[in-house]
Amino acid sequence: MRGWIDSHCHIQGDYGSQWNIPIDPVIDATGNNVAGLVCVGTDLDTSREGIDLISQLRNLLPEYPPKIIREADNASSQLTTDLSKFGLWCTAGIHPHDAAIWKDSQGELEKLLVATLNDYPGMLVGIGECGLDYHYDDPPRDQQMAAFAGQIRLAKEYDLTLVIHAREAWEDLFTLLDTEGVPQRIIMHCFTGGPYELSTALNFGAYISFSGIVTFSNAENVREAAMVCPLDSILVETDSPFLSPAPNRGKQNRPAWVSFVGDEISTLKEMDKTTMQDITRSNTLRAFKIADSGKAE
Repeated sequence: MRGWIDSHCHIQGDYGSQWNIPIDPVIDATGNNVAGLVCVGTDLDTSREGIDLISQLRNLLPEYPPKIIREADNASSQLTTDLSKFGLWCTAGIHPHDAAIWKDSQGELEKLLVATLNDYPGMLVGIGECGLDYHYDDPPRDQQMAAFAGQIRLAKEYDLTLVIHAREAWEDLFTLLDTEGVPQRIIMHCFTGGPYELSTALNFGAYISFSGIVTFSNAENVREAAMVCPLDSILVETDSPFLSPAPNRGKQNRPAWVSFVGDEISTLKEMDKTTMQDITRSNTLRAFKIADSGKAE
């Protein structure tokens, strides 16, 4: 199945309050040429909720009547009727805003990782989102760094992709990566830097995931970074329900709108949109070490 992959979204628990039933975001996404998504945890509760949701959807989709998909959007010429090929994966981690709980929750997070890896092989593909966010300086920076360092170690120990949140903390973030050692695969989620931060991240071997911010006309640094980012390092995401891309700013974001992100990057790079779709899909599978399984291909 061809289509975009939303490499980072939150559709579980309270994050998914806009949906009537769990399968709705998948139906919506499939009707907009999206082939898969990665549901990301931000604390213990949302990590568990994401794991439960993705497991539930993986069991449900092969049995879902194709006619429901046609009714969802019968205008799409590329609409698939085979939901069994929709790619569904998840991550588990502690966001920097929740780093204060790290000391008491790291053991529970590791237990969750081990149990999920054993019970659902191939479904949990990353640690995070985790990282550093100094915009509010809350919780304190030392707590954020401790939580980030701990999750770097977990990513290395379990060979999982490290999904990094970086906001106004680039110097400390890069220093910590250098000190702890970089896992095999890292993703700079919702990239907010410019060409300089891009260059440094690429030196660490990072994949760069662009969100709806790249569609904002005033996000000059991010747009410049997208223009010069190597094609084999680009991912696209929604970060839904946040950061809706133009022309949908002000609305709750959804995985279906990852196409607006990909289309904008295609325009910035003066590339064919289908080619960009194929490139970012392949990059996402590689970034998360997802084996070719007939899903999201």
